[in-house]
Amino acid sequence: MPNKSINNAAELSKNFCKNILEKFTVKKKQPNGTVMPPDDNLDRQQLLDAIFNHFKLRFKEETTKRSMLFPTSFMIKLQPEDFERRKQGFLQTAQDVVDEINEFCRYKLELYPNYRTHSPFMEFKYAPISVDDIIDGAEKEQENNERVIVISTIYPSKHTGSNLQHEDNPIATCTGNKKNNLELIYINKDAYMRMQNDAKYVYTYELDKEFKKQVKIENTDRINHIAIAFLTNRNEIFLDNDGRKDNKIAITENLITITNRNDSRQGIQFVKLNTDDIIVGHVQIRYLSVEEKFQIAAFAKTRLTGKLLDLSEGGTIKWYDLANKSQIFMNDTEAVEFKINL
Repeated sequence: MPNKSINNAAELSKNFCKNILEKFTVKKKQPNGTVMPPDDNLDRQQLLDAIFNHFKLRFKEETTKRSMLFPTSFMIKLQPEDFERRKQGFLQTAQDVVDEINEFCRYKLELYPNYRTHSPFMEFKYAPISVDDIIDGAEKEQENNERVIVISTIYPSKHTGSNLQHEDNPIATCTGNKKNNLELIYINKDAYMRMQNDAKYVYTYELDKEFKKQVKIENTDRINHIAIAFLTNRNEIFLDNDGRKDNKIAITENLITITNRNDSRQGIQFVKLNTDDIIVGHVQIRYLSVEEKFQIAAFAKTRLTGKLLDLSEGGTIKWYDLANKSQIFMNDTEAVEFKINL
């Protein structure tokens, strides 16, 4: 790909559906989907249709004669210009989708009188497509003009602790402005997990078993595991709970512990490095929401951007302010960079 194409994010974003990192392999097409008129504006009705048509497609795929099953977690990705244009209406659009789903499922209840909610919540996450989502080598001449990607899973993160605890293959649809159908596509699990960190607007609602009420759950940023900061390393030094390696990990909790690979504790509050060169519970990082700042405490030898930190000992924790793009160097062997995402 010519270098000038890589630098032109706006032009590349038009091709994002075919070019999303690691992941989208077209499997089949759904002939009766949303029609996007060929103009430059994605209006809110088109966005609503794209999400609700995705829901109906997944409902048909998951529901049987005996039981009703459907997705309750939705990641909606838009081209950057559409994201900026529509973001003030994201909350209302989520409410409209909930109303559409309630009306649709209320009608279906006649066939499933014994239905019990499989999840207590529904969640909607909105994010723009980013330059990082584009595959190097994408052809500039590809003109697919997809406008909306909707990715869904059966269970929301708030219910399971992880969007993918029950599903290895989250399913997505693309809706374009020059196509009269939805493309059903399958997304790589790791790519989807990284996309969760891109969510800028998150709305969560109770799932009413009678599909009559719409109750929004407030203060859901913490519940939905939105990244407030990142730790990065050039090598794949970070381990997730499944033992997979990565060079970047999201901080989603107000207090996290950086520890070694032998730490038996599990959970997103424990950031494990694939090494024995640091100790269990080597460093803690906390976020103070009132002061809107991060701090770090060291329990073993640690340098912060070159400065050796005093150790927290004897039950006294010594906190130091943690600036954006700080370098954390543990035991003179393992270095990670801290980046704020707020």
